[in-house]
Amino acid sequence: MNNTLENLKEDKIFYLLIGGMINIGILSLPNTMILTAKQDGWLSTIIGIVYPLYIVFVANFLKKVSPNENIFCLSKKYFGKYVGSVFNLLFGSLYFVSIISSGAAIIYFIYYNMSSYKTNKVVISLILIIGALAAHMGIKVLVKLCEISFFIGILISLLSINVLKYGSILNLMPIGDMGLTKIIKASTAGIYSYAGAEIILFMHPLFEDRKKLIKNALISIVIICLTYVMIVFTTTYYLGDEIIKKTLWSAEYLVDSLRFPIFNNLRLVVFGFWIFVVLKAIGVYYYVLNILLVDTFGSRKIKEYYLIIYVPAAILAFLIKNEISRRYMMENITKYVVVYNLIYVTLLLIIAFFKKGEIYEK
Repeated sequence: MNNTLENLKEDKIFYLLIGGMINIGILSLPNTMILTAKQDGWLSTIIGIVYPLYIVFVANFLKKVSPNENIFCLSKKYFGKYVGSVFNLLFGSLYFVSIISSGAAIIYFIYYNMSSYKTNKVVISLILIIGALAAHMGIKVLVKLCEISFFIGILISLLSINVLKYGSILNLMPIGDMGLTKIIKASTAGIYSYAGAEIILFMHPLFEDRKKLIKNALISIVIICLTYVMIVFTTTYYLGDEIIKKTLWSAEYLVDSLRFPIFNNLRLVVFGFWIFVVLKAIGVYYYVLNILLVDTFGSRKIKEYYLIIYVPAAILAFLIKNEISRRYMMENITKYVVVYNLIYVTLLLIIAFFKKGEIYEK
């Protein structure tokens, strides 16, 4: 396994998890959550935190049982080299799909905000190349990008609270009216927004202090949950579920509530920030896949692995016709991948638990 994380402190997992989980999809999260739960979508978002918390729970146990082996190593150890490698590749497929989806998403996001812009393959290629270059520069660079993105994002999120001056509490009423069944159903539809927490499962051996690692991971997940809830809550408060349905990236409209004499067009500044967020996220996905490929096929020139990822990702991104098609693809694929990941990590957890018992017996 790649050891480039050896010199990083445990608090860096905080930025990596946030960097890997928060992408441009957060801008359309209210659109997803109000489809079933309507004005109660923000309540559904809270329930979705169960998934990343479970992933951290599994990581904590595996770190305790096998501190020097990540999930990829354990899979081959328990299921055999070939079957384990297949399971690992399926586990990592989410990141490959995320690269494709992110590349296409940023193109349609640019087109949505700049009507004169024409989508072309050159721009998609450049976006995926820049993401690969960011990953190739190393994990420390990626962590720094995630850190910058985090603090700018916090600033924008806090400023967006200003929207409470212009919205209406009636857009959130009556709270709980949709019923528990629909609220839970909506939470399952939004769980994909928490996908990315799996990063800790194959990076945990590279951090020595388990307690500090898990503590920082839990803090990052709580912050992500609060951010998601705030985005869905304030967007619903500001626009209402009926208007949200008519938009593509509803949370983007929160910026319209901000008025600063210094900036004539604050939306343009935020627009640039989200392009940066996507490039950072793509870099994290590339890096994760590189670790997986090195672990599966052995060490070779890192550039070759990035090329192996880039070529099919670019071709498939070209084939996505529009934003609606991209979301349909992402939501459906992620749904199955998340279910697979839950079964996969739970199976590893059970096997590791009994293996631990065998060791104690000996």
